[in-house]
Amino acid sequence: ISTISSHSCSCSSSSSSSSSPFSSSSPFLRGRMVTGQRSRSSVFDRALRDRQERYDYYREKDAISEAQVRFVSPGTFRMVREALVAKGASPQQLKVPRVLKDDELIRMVQSRVV
Repeated sequence: ISTISSHSCSCSSSSSSSSSPFSSSSPFLRGRMVTGQRSRSSVFDRALRDRQERYDYYREKDAISEAQVRFVSPGTFRMVREALVAKGASPQQLKVPRVLKDDELIRMVQSRVV
């Protein structure tokens, strides 16, 4: 059985081509090794549904689609942090957001998917 150890970030864009809002995370799963984009997404979705009632509620209602798991190149979240600081965020108090709403940052993360 896999468990979610932590996750890094979600992205949602108004320009998304899917009919439902989506999230794209970089989770760290403990447990069995999962390969393939679809398998990782399914395992992550099941783990989220098991542990997060609100997520399960919205998935059950088809209000949101299954979370998409995508691995990104090392240094991606450092780049996001640097971009946020360049936009005026305080480097001493900055936390990388769990949800990216800025299209430029979303494109940055998506361009570094491996």
